[in-house]
Amino acid sequence: MPSAEQHAAWQAAWLEGRQAVGAVQDAITEAAATLGEPRWAVETALRAAASCPNT
Repeated sequence: MPSAEQHAAWQAAWLEGRQAVGAVQDAITEAAATLGEPRWAVETALRAAASCPNT
């Protein structure tokens, strides 16, 4: 069983990760609205660009 300090560190890291995910999701939604594109299309393009960088 993790110690109280380990659990607190895990919780803090988990929360920080969730906040980062929320910020990315908000940015995708905003970009889709600005571009007049469906949100799913913007997210798909972002995923493709992130997984296949120009070499």
